[in-house]
Amino acid sequence: MPWPELERRLSGRALSGKPDSWAPGDGSDAPAWSRTRNPYVADRIERAPAAVPYAELHCHSNFSFGDGASDPEKLVEEAVRLGLNALALTDRDGLYGVVRFAEAARAHGLPSVFGAELTMTAHSGHGSEGHGSEGHGS
Repeated sequence: MPWPELERRLSGRALSGKPDSWAPGDGSDAPAWSRTRNPYVADRIERAPAAVPYAELHCHSNFSFGDGASDPEKLVEEAVRLGLNALALTDRDGLYGVVRFAEAARAHGLPSVFGAELTMTAHSGHGSEGHGSEGHGS
């Protein structure tokens, strides 16, 4: 079976390129379902008064598999509820949840920071593991 045919069958696309009627999508932004998702709608959240100014600068969403468990939108909602002054999303090795995070932060008026926690290994050329006490080239 040619690759394009296998891809078409696995994705549920009909020959016309449109989804089959049995798989109309679940409304998420998962590529298997749809290229679009519904816009974020902010619920009204009672903001707690901040005892001291605080911004969390190290937060993982569920896009950091194994580290984070919450959707980026839920992280923003909880930060607003707790009265944080700002929130940074720092998913592992990418900016995967940034769009959802930014939409929610904007809707709630929460200042936001985007970043990534990068994994560095000896294979990346930045470590000294496997080398003598003198470092590289010893």
